[in-house]
This record gives sequence, structure tokens and C-alpha cells, in this order.
Amino acid sequence: MNEGKIKIAFLMQESRMAGIEYNTLAITKALDRARFEINFICPREGRLTVRCRELGVPYYIVKGPKFFSTSSQFGERFVILNPIAVIYDLCVFISLASRYNLFLRKKKFDIICTKGLMANFYGSIAKLGTNARCVWDMQEVVDRKRVFGLLAFIVNLWALFFADCVIAASQAIREQFYKILWKKIFLIYNGVSCDEFNLEKVNRLKVRREFHVRDDQVVIGHIARFAYWKGQLDFIRAAEFIHKAHPEIKFFLVGDSIFGPSRYKQSIMNEIKRLNLGDAFIPLGFREDIPSVLAAIDVFVHSPIKAEGCPLTVISAMTMAKAIIATEVPGLNELISERSGILVPPSSPRHIAEAVNRLIENTEEREAMGYEARKKAKETFALKMCAEEIEKVFLNLKDA
Repeated sequence: MNEGKIKIAFLMQESRMAGIEYNTLAITKALDRARFEINFICPREGRLTVRCRELGVPYYIVKGPKFFSTSSQFGERFVILNPIAVIYDLCVFISLASRYNLFLRKKKFDIICTKGLMANFYGSIAKLGTNARCVWDMQEVVDRKRVFGLLAFIVNLWALFFADCVIAASQAIREQFYKILWKKIFLIYNGVSCDEFNLEKVNRLKVRREFHVRDDQVVIGHIARFAYWKGQLDFIRAAEFIHKAHPEIKFFLVGDSIFGPSRYKQSIMNEIKRLNLGDAFIPLGFREDIPSVLAAIDVFVHSPIKAEGCPLTVISAMTMAKAIIATEVPGLNELISERSGILVPPSSPRHIAEAVNRLIENTEEREAMGYEARKKAKETFALKMCAEEIEKVFLNLKDA
């Protein structure tokens, strides 16, 4: 039945749902299934495998031990390298690479597309000895200062010798690679369905009524997994200034500590309490109905303190015609133009507050920015365009 199709395996680092997983599922739905046989390889059962079953997409479980965090967090941001975790993770890496290699030798996929930084590493090693080609889906901008620059060096060296090609989701991602590698790097921005994320087709009041928010109240939203570099604390501290000027404003805080317990999550809740913002903030937790959540929001804030790859939530907010305030960090500054949003300095709650207050007080500007944001999203970040570019990469690689 699948004779003549190119056999693609998305090798997933996680079975939980975050940006990479949502993006991969969206791409799966958009790819030409007459040309490609799509399979997922997951480390365990989870929300991702539930979604695969719902979509009728075959998946395989290749179990292995989990990685430990190689750093320890103190306070809000300070982290130190944990040498014991590094040694343990090296053992896990060897184990996973061996398990996946045995699996891939049996299944005979044409192309392995690795999803996640660690999956890029062990997936590209695991395909050795098979006829499969390896595509890295690179979504991360690796901090050049991390581990004294060693991690960035390893990423480049690994890509040079073990990746057949790399899909970079933004210019910031591509530019972290040495120029000698650019010939095998394809710039393909993440995509969002302009039909699914369409303000005219989604009920704006559904989520508002769930949390008893009046139709006429302005809602400021932040959607991201809870991690210190995502900047939730800066958003909360900005909310203190906004709330003083506009006491009726409500704030949606969407997300959770997806990858396990987090001190940072507790620090977020403590900060809301410390600033007496409990009545203004509505923590929605982890949500899968993102179109409905975005429909309920008037202004979208994304406040990371360091480089982002190509955040799906920002593209989703743009596609939903939302005015966006984002910190000016690599990756984000490619997505937001002067007409479609406002860029502010990172780690500056006061600048975030000033930008939000400006849009609260100027409905026309807010709506104009939302219109321009959706226009740019349709022109640059449409899911159909993204899928077509990925198909070209797969076809060229198979024919090479």
C-alpha cells in the first residue's frame, strides 16, 4: 500500500506536548501523504502519542532512561553545571544511541528527522550503519557562553559530520552555525494553520466566560512553558505598573512546568502574591485549546530574556490578528515588525508596561497592529508554505 512512498520517521525527544511537538503534528497533517509515509518514534507514552492515535499516525515506542538536568538553579536565574548529571547523561546518551540504532536497522526508514537538541545528537549517531538520511530540525539558539562555549562548538562539529542537512527555523538559528555548514542548512520558519487560527472562526467569549471575564474587559496574555528565560517574572512585574494605571485589566498566564517540578513555577506564584495581583491574574495552566485562548486575549506579550528560535505561540498570536509586545532578542526580532507589534528591551518590566498601556489606551493602533500581524503571518508563516518547503528538503535528500 505504501510502495513508492518515502518513509519518514520523526524521532521525538519528548512525548509531552510543547512547541516542537505541536509543530511536528501540524506539519504531519500538512504533508502530502500520497508521497510520504509518516511515522513517529517516541521515548514513552504521553500526550503526543495520544494525539498520534487521534490522527491515525503510526508511532513506535523506544524506551530508554531520561536525561537529568545538567545545571542547578538558584534563585530566579543563576545556574551551575552539575558534573554528576553530566556523567549520568553521557551514559544515557550512549544507551539511547544504541537502542535507536538497533531499532532503525530493523525498520529501514528513508529519512530520520530528529526533533530536539539531544535527539539531534543521538538520532544522527543512531542512523549510522543504516541507509537512512538524517535531517536535524533545529529549533534552539544555543547560548555561546554555555559550558564555556563548548556546547556551541559540539553542535557545529556534530552537524558537520553526522547531519545530512539541517532545517533552521530562523536566521538566528542558522547564524549560530559556522559558514562552512550553511550549504546544508535550509531556513524554514515554523508555520501555523491560517484556517485553524482564524479570529473569525473562533469564539472570543468561550474562555472569557470560563473564567468570568467580562466581554468589555481588556485581557493581556502570556503563553509559554514555565522556565526562567521565558520571562514570566518580568511579565508579572510589568503587570504591577499596568494594574495601577488600569485596575480593570485581567492577565492570562498560560503554561506550566512541562518538564517536571520547578522552583521557578513557585517563584512565579509567590511574585503574584507579593505584588497583590491575585485578583488581576488568572493562571490557566497548561492548555491545548490555544486558538480559543488567543481569541480571548486583546494584547499578547512574549518576554524571553535570551534568544528564541521561532516560537510557535508568537506566530499563532500573529495569525490570530493579535497586537504583540515582545522582547528584542535574536529570533523574535525576525518575526515582529514595527507595524505588527512592539519590540522592547529584554529584562525590562517597565518597558513592557509602557508598551501595554499604550495599546490599552489606543484601540485603533492595537487593531491595526493585529491586522498587520495576521497579514505577515499569512505571507511568511503559513503552515502550507512551511510544509511545502520541508517536502522539498525530504525529496531532494532522497534523490541525492
